[in-house]
Amino acid sequence: MSYSLKQVATKGIFWSSIERFSVQGIQFVIMIIMARLLTPEDYGLVGMLTIFLAVSQSLIDSGFSQALIRKQNRTEVDNSTVFYFNIVVGLALYLLFYIFAPWVADFYGLPELSLVMRVVCLGIIFNSLAVVQRALLTVRIDFKTQAKASLIAAVISGMAGIILAYTG
Repeated sequence: MSYSLKQVATKGIFWSSIERFSVQGIQFVIMIIMARLLTPEDYGLVGMLTIFLAVSQSLIDSGFSQALIRKQNRTEVDNSTVFYFNIVVGLALYLLFYIFAPWVADFYGLPELSLVMRVVCLGIIFNSLAVVQRALLTVRIDFKTQAKASLIAAVISGMAGIILAYTG
């Protein structure tokens, strides 16, 4: 039994490392390409929004994914409750950012930041949909599936960003 657990843990660490390094590598390459395609001002617009995205991700998770992972006898009711809670929080945060986008743009003195914020913050909704699924994959120690999903998401979102930046 301990050999099996050791083998599963080793595979989990391997796939978790693959995910971390490959996604960060892809994001690094995409950021270099984006920095070449965009003006420093355009690149800075998105950079200003990262604080909003980071805070919103913390609020969406709210520790519930860790609670799901640690809970011994989790039920579908637990999973559903956390899932719907995350969706409601994600939608509420997006609505809040959507409403306050013009004020954020005025604060920075950049009118175009309002539209950029409204589009970039759509990612909050998508992230809220994935919290429970990621927690359940972690419970099953299925880091291989997580790595594949993260890698595919990084490539698709990166390519979409590059295409949009290239087309203006």
